[in-house]
Amino acid sequence: MKRYVLVIDEGTTGVRAILFDSGFEIVSQHYEKLNVHYEKGGIVEESAAEIFDKAVFCGRNAIKEAGIAPDEIDCLGVTVQRVTWVFWDKETGEPVCDAVVWQDTRARDMVPVVREDPDFRRICPYFVNELRATSICVSIPLYLKNHPDVKAQLDAGKLLFGTMETWLVWKLTKGKVFATDLSNASTLGAMDEKAQKWDMNMLGNYAGLPESIFGEPKACADDYGMTDAEFFGVEIPITGVVADQQSALFSQGCHEISTGKCTNGTGSFLTVNIGQSYPERPEGGHQGIVPRVAWKIGDTTDYMVEALCPTTGAVLEWAKDKLKLFDDIKEVDALASSVDNTDGVYFVPALTGLYSPYTDPTARASYIGISGSTRREHFIRATIESVAFAVCGAFEALQRKFALDLKEVMISGGVSKSDIVAQNMANLLNMNVVRPKSVEATALGAAQLAAIYRGWLTKDDVRAMVQKHKVFVPNDQQQKYMDNYKIWLKAVDRSSHWLDNVL
Repeated sequence: MKRYVLVIDEGTTGVRAILFDSGFEIVSQHYEKLNVHYEKGGIVEESAAEIFDKAVFCGRNAIKEAGIAPDEIDCLGVTVQRVTWVFWDKETGEPVCDAVVWQDTRARDMVPVVREDPDFRRICPYFVNELRATSICVSIPLYLKNHPDVKAQLDAGKLLFGTMETWLVWKLTKGKVFATDLSNASTLGAMDEKAQKWDMNMLGNYAGLPESIFGEPKACADDYGMTDAEFFGVEIPITGVVADQQSALFSQGCHEISTGKCTNGTGSFLTVNIGQSYPERPEGGHQGIVPRVAWKIGDTTDYMVEALCPTTGAVLEWAKDKLKLFDDIKEVDALASSVDNTDGVYFVPALTGLYSPYTDPTARASYIGISGSTRREHFIRATIESVAFAVCGAFEALQRKFALDLKEVMISGGVSKSDIVAQNMANLLNMNVVRPKSVEATALGAAQLAAIYRGWLTKDDVRAMVQKHKVFVPNDQQQKYMDNYKIWLKAVDRSSHWLDNVL
C-alpha cells in the first residue's frame, strides 16, 4: 500500500490542503481563499467556522483530485498561521466570536498602559519589553472587556481557547483532543519555554485566565488523535502539528545553529536556529527579538529567534485588489522590470504598523517621493522592492541582538518566486539567497514531522531532501541598493508614529 501524507496548511489569507507521496513530492493540492475582515481601529478578524469548513473541503478535494483511496493516507499534518486565536463553546463546538488575527492591533493603546502597570512589572518583569498589541495578556483582557457576553460564558466555565492548530485538532477529532504544539504555544508569548508549560504567572495571576481553557502543550511530532471518519472517509492519525514559520525552518534543513530562512508570504519572517539551549530571560526581556521554540521531536527541543514584517506579501494583494495596479500577482516581476528604477518612489509596507525592529503599531503604509513622471510601473517596483528593504531591517535587528553567523538564507513563500525580491535580498543581506526547488516549505515541514512520528523518516533524511533551485548572489547592484535602503529608512521614519501625529 502506498504511503501518503495529507497536510492542512491554514494561512492568514487562505487554506490549502496538500497531498504528499512517500518521496514528499506534491501529488495534489486544493486552495480556498479566506475572508479577512479589516475594520477601523486596527481590527482584523476571520471566521473560525469558515477556517474549519474550508480545511475539510480542501482536504476532501485534494484526495479526490489525487485519485487515491482515503485509506492510503498514512498520517495528517497541520500547520497554521500563528497567534490568531478564538474562543469556542466546549459543549456545542461552535465559536462564540470571530478569530482575532495576528495582524490585529486594536489593543495597541493598552501596550504602554500594561507595560507601566506596577503589578505587571512585578509579576512579569521578563516580558516588559516584549509586549505587542497581539500579546494575549494585553489583547484578551481588552477583548473580554469589550465583549461582556463572551466574558460571561468564560466565567461560567463554558469556553475553551486556542490558536488555530488547537481549534483544528479539536474539531477534526470531534473534541477528543484538546492540545497545542510547543511551537505555536511559544509564539503566542504565554509560555515558560524552559519548563515547556503555560506561564500561568502571566496568564492566571495577571490576566486572570483559568488554566483549564488552554490546551495541553505537546511535541510537534506527536500523537494528536485521529480525525473523525466523517471528514475524509476514514480515520487518519494526526501526528505532525507545527507553526507555519517553524515548519518552513524545519523543512529547509535549518537544523544547526546560525542556519536560517526567510518566508515571504503574507508577511516576511526571518527565522534563525539558535540551538538546543534556551537563552536566559534578562530583566525587561529581549527588546522585541524573542527566542521561541522551533520544534520538539521526542525529548529534543530546538529554539530559534525571529524578526518579522507583517504585511509584505499582503501589500501585493492590497495593491492588486484595492489599488488595481495589476490584475495578477504573476505579472508583478515583468511590470516592475519594465522600468529601470522606481523614479525615486519608496513604499513602506506598514498596513498594520511596523514590527521588527521598529515595534510601532501606530505606523502606516506610505508611498513617498512621487513626482509628475511617476507611472504605475514605478509604484509596482517600489512596492515589491519594499519587501527586501523590510527584511534587511529585520536582519539588522537580529544581528544586533544575537550576533548570528549566518552564511546564507533559504527563502520560501509565494513572494519568494519573485527574482527581484530574491536578488535584492542577496544584495542587501550581503549573502547568498537560496530558493529551493519547492517554495511550499510550510506544508512540507508539517508532512515531514508527521512522518517522523510514524517512523518512516528521520531529521537526517530531511536535510538530505533539500534541493536548491536557484542561488542568488550579491551582484554589481549591491551598493546601489544599499544606498536606496538608507533612503527607504527615511521613508520609514516619516511613516512612524503616524497615528500619534494625527489623533
